Amino acid sequence: MKTLKEWREEKFLSPGELAKKAGLPASTIYNLENGKTKPIHRTIRKIAEALGINPQEIDFSKSEI
Repeated sequence: MKTLKEWREEKFLSPGELAKKAGLPASTIYNLENGKTKPIHRTIRKIAEALGINPQEIDFSKSEI
């Protein structure tokens, strides 16, 4: 399982680009990648859809700090 940052980089997206595709504020992506916040189910679904993957494939337990 890959972290959000690993998936985002694999898809060649900046945090801002992923946020726009997912309909989320860029700060949400930054905070999730840095382990400052934990995602709610709706956020996970939006991010996974924007990345074209299943929500279960994203590991939010690892922080990048």
